[in-house]
Amino acid sequence: MSKHDFGYFFHEGLSNMFSHGFMSFAAIGITFEESEFFVSEFKRTGAIDRTVLFSNLANDPAVERISTPRMALTAAEYLAFEKGLQ
Repeated sequence: MSKHDFGYFFHEGLSNMFSHGFMSFAAIGITFEESEFFVSEFKRTGAIDRTVLFSNLANDPAVERISTPRMALTAAEYLAFEKGLQ
């Protein structure tokens, strides 16, 4: 499997993951093409409606790589504990 082959992520079907909630997804240091792949797969599977997506591209400032995981975790905690989306 090559570095750019993310198809394994969608083998089981994201609909199974979202039967009761949502997903906070963070991608760090990826290319624009890789980001487009994730967005298109989330749309194709219908998971985009229940996904909070944070993308830090490879050409974005390095300091954003530090904050991206924290933002994704904060969003996940808010939706889980404040909005009951577990």
